[in-house]
Amino acid sequence: MRKYLAVVLLIFALGLLASCGPKQGSGKEDEEIGAVIAALESGGQAVSLERMEKGILNGDRYRLALDGGTEVVLYQYATPQGAQNDAGCIDKSGCSIAFEQGGEGTAFQIDWVSVPHYYLYRSLIVEYVGTDERILSALEGLCGACFAGGEQT
Repeated sequence: MRKYLAVVLLIFALGLLASCGPKQGSGKEDEEIGAVIAALESGGQAVSLERMEKGILNGDRYRLALDGGTEVVLYQYATPQGAQNDAGCIDKSGCSIAFEQGGEGTAFQIDWVSVPHYYLYRSLIVEYVGTDERILSALEGLCGACFAGGEQT
């Protein structure tokens, strides 16, 4: 009986530990984040991933920490349409985000420390603030041209 109880407790403890780990999305979501990480790594960056608290945008927010303290932020949505909806709230400069809800809205003005760049990749919005050509090249190679920020006005 003690063996049986010990096995049940062990299984319960392992299940509890597994539920405390990082969020595991669907294969599609993991694949999309993995593609961004792979693109940055192929550009010579060491990358680590961490989940962050909710930000201004509606997607789940992740931070990719890169070499030299640089970061790329990912906003992950359930669908590409969700990402496109939030992308439509970001102005061309990348310095203003405005949400409308039934005739009323909320707007945020952001003073960045460097040049912001926003990219769409499937159900992700990718945010990079900086001018490192290796990072920009890796993101543009995967996502295409940025839809906000960069040289756009």
